[in-house]
Amino acid sequence: MLEQFRFYLAHSFNDLRVNRRLTIFALLSVAAGVAAIVSLQTLALMIANTLEVNLQDTNRGDVSVQVDFDEEDTALAEAVAAAVEAGRLIEDSAGFFGQSVATYALSGQGIDALQTWIDGGPYAGQIDFTYRIFTSDLVGIFTGSGTGTALTNVASGDQATQLQAVIIDKNVYPFYSDIATLAGESLAEVMQAPTDLVVGEETAELLELNVGDAVQLNGSSATFNVVGIASVENEVKGFSDFFAGVFGFYYLDWAAVELFDGVDVQAQDLYFQLADPAQGTAFAADLVDAFPYFETTTIEDLRIQNEELTEQIDTFVGVMGLISLLLGSIGIINTMQVIVRRRMLEVAVLKTHGLQSEQITLLFLTEALLVGIFGSVVGVLLGWGATIALREVVSGIFGSQITFVFAPVPAINGFVVGVVVATVFGFLPTLTAGQVRPNIVLRPTQGAIPRAGVLQSILALLIIIVSVSAIVTGIIGSDFGAAFGLVVGAFIAAGIIYLMLMLIIWLVGRFLPSFGFVDLKVSLRQMLVARSRGASTLLALAVGVFSLSTITLFAQSIGSILEFALEGTGGNVIISVPNFSQLDDVEAIIAGVEGVNSTSVSLAYNAVLASYTDSETGTTYNSEGVRQLVTDSDINFPPIFDGTEEERSEIQQSILSSVFLETSIQARDNFDESEAVFDSGRDITNDELDQPVLVLPANDILSGIGVNAGDRVTYEITSQGLLFGSRSEEVTFEIVGIRAASLEIDFSGAGAYAPAASFPEAVSPTLVTILVDVDDAQVTALRRALAEVPGIFAIETSILTRLISSVLEAFTAFPTMVAALGLIVGGVVIANSVALATMERRNEIAVMKSVGLQRERVLGMILLENGILGFIGGLIGVSFGLVALVAFAAVTQSPSSTVPFGTAFLLMLLCAGVALIAAVTSAWDASGEKPLTVLRYE
Repeated sequence: MLEQFRFYLAHSFNDLRVNRRLTIFALLSVAAGVAAIVSLQTLALMIANTLEVNLQDTNRGDVSVQVDFDEEDTALAEAVAAAVEAGRLIEDSAGFFGQSVATYALSGQGIDALQTWIDGGPYAGQIDFTYRIFTSDLVGIFTGSGTGTALTNVASGDQATQLQAVIIDKNVYPFYSDIATLAGESLAEVMQAPTDLVVGEETAELLELNVGDAVQLNGSSATFNVVGIASVENEVKGFSDFFAGVFGFYYLDWAAVELFDGVDVQAQDLYFQLADPAQGTAFAADLVDAFPYFETTTIEDLRIQNEELTEQIDTFVGVMGLISLLLGSIGIINTMQVIVRRRMLEVAVLKTHGLQSEQITLLFLTEALLVGIFGSVVGVLLGWGATIALREVVSGIFGSQITFVFAPVPAINGFVVGVVVATVFGFLPTLTAGQVRPNIVLRPTQGAIPRAGVLQSILALLIIIVSVSAIVTGIIGSDFGAAFGLVVGAFIAAGIIYLMLMLIIWLVGRFLPSFGFVDLKVSLRQMLVARSRGASTLLALAVGVFSLSTITLFAQSIGSILEFALEGTGGNVIISVPNFSQLDDVEAIIAGVEGVNSTSVSLAYNAVLASYTDSETGTTYNSEGVRQLVTDSDINFPPIFDGTEEERSEIQQSILSSVFLETSIQARDNFDESEAVFDSGRDITNDELDQPVLVLPANDILSGIGVNAGDRVTYEITSQGLLFGSRSEEVTFEIVGIRAASLEIDFSGAGAYAPAASFPEAVSPTLVTILVDVDDAQVTALRRALAEVPGIFAIETSILTRLISSVLEAFTAFPTMVAALGLIVGGVVIANSVALATMERRNEIAVMKSVGLQRERVLGMILLENGILGFIGGLIGVSFGLVALVAFAAVTQSPSSTVPFGTAFLLMLLCAGVALIAAVTSAWDASGEKPLTVLRYE
């Protein structure tokens, strides 16, 4: 047995050496997949290490605190009210499109009370704390209306808005890291006066600021001096710092608070440093007991969050890496098939010397094992190289400097998985080698490639599925049965796609006209002959481009849809007026600003359902009756839901309240013909401007209880008056239409609308929004003019687009990088396939050259063939995502311009380009082969 094994090894080593070109192709197929696994898992480990090492830095202390609490907790709400009355908490309200949210911060008195509690308890002398002061809440930052959110370069007059002011104790903040300017100086070194300001790097670049420049901030009459520029990584530690990362920030010392109008000393975020960090959890619990309106985050809390994040990343990169390796296995199968085909005579000779079929199979299986070992070693090295290359990209995505580590676990995982996959997938072609008949020795040029038996093929396929299932079980952590079912389903799907690709190649090769172009005709014929291998190669390419194209197309489409929806509002600035009585003053201010092209006023009324009458049955329900209808109806919403029926019912009742029971109705005074689609009924016409008719938005809950056109609803229209109290009147509407989902932006939030004349004059609207189309150069002037009216805020539609784009970039950057690795693996498989095909076609190439064809023309035929195949692969891979986007656009009534057909076509061309590059690298040498050399030895 040992002697046989030595023979297998020696023979396999010798064959790998002699057929080194084939060996290189096989090694690359394995190495590409292993490199993807090693690089992705190493990156995941580096991310986990970075998050683990920087926990205190990320949390800005051992314990961080925000003033936040459950407002539905009655006892807690009473404690908060008492703290506000006592002056320990400062209560404020943030309004946004008619929605008011209470915000709280610890006052100076509350800070003193906190210090007294620390000094008088068991933590005396063991706790230090600091805090950040913000000049505006998040709504004020987002809208650019808050104090300190706009910074102006005095010299140029250029302004940056939506900035976050971070006012801190320069000598303390932060506890566990040092904030250094780009010049390497600390905040304490450069900030010597209250007017000294350190600005974020992106804001400095936007306004072309340098150290020594003078700037002004809205809400302050002082002139500030730029004394330093800081990188974004200094302040952006997590999602809570999202606005600072997207729009920018600047630092000021606590002493600068006095320079702002209406900004008091108040702690919105607090950070605690403990003498013994291990007491963090106990201290946080005691802190919440003493101050129940505190929400704490300890190092342990952050560690748990990070572990969940890294576990999800590990699973994602593991699955994507395995997919890449499985795509590479297509190259392994192709290579082993060529090896068997080219060594049929050798196998026949070995059989004449007494080797049995199973011994031949073991011989080739040993060769596959060696290919897996050497290919995995190369893949580990390539994976480490890819990790180093991608480290900076990942650092930018996660906002922290990722440190490279030579991690053994990903390397071992990649090596083991690579060896197993190479051996297992090489098993099926080796069965064919065992079926070669010895009589081929007598007729070496007439031997046909044998086929493995049906039972052998089924057994080999079962071994492959079981092996891959075991690997998947280890990656995703599921039970073997679930992994087995997943793998079987994936193999069935791959088989279906494979057959579909074979059919497409046959159709193209058979029916695509050559237009009298001989080279094209030869290429199409060759595609027909090699359609089996072409289909397997395209499968690798199509899967590789599918994920990349889907991410790219959806991200671009969402951005286009948002831009289209915002353009449809009729303006580039959205103004929210808190009180209807201010509308005339605001309109007068807008009229006095130059560059205003048009204005549009949107009014919305608060409506509470009094009764609903079903026109079919004549039954009338009050609000509780409608809730019972939902409870009694079998409504499949949400359609995909793994919670309990009680939780599903809570979701349905919540939606019912917001869209029907307690909703907002937009008042309109014009109903020109539109392209809106209605699920039931019709739109309101201009002949009904004085009629109480209503259009409701389509909703699964409403359709589930049978709300349709013709039904009647009575709403109590209410308004909140600051001076005269609340007023309300009942209005009965006839529902004339149920409007399908669309991209039209409705700032009332519900999508229902009715004629303005149907609302009572005594009741004022609860939401007043003005859409202004103003020249971009005059937006700043409009903002300054509106600042004279208290409570007004204005936001540019471009800010919304920028925000959504930033979110999309943050969430798609890492998956896009991973998907790009899959496309590279697909390119390696193509290169492998082209190289094998040219080796098999050496006779054909030699004959073409012997009759006068030049090298360039032979190469052109090969490139033409593979370019067509690459485009087909791109067409298949991109089409799935594109079809989903077209369907989404149809449902949302989006114009065709929001579907990025151009990008989809470029992705298809990218696939063709990848195929061409891979073909050139593999076919260049073969196209230059000397005809005599080939014809003499082949």
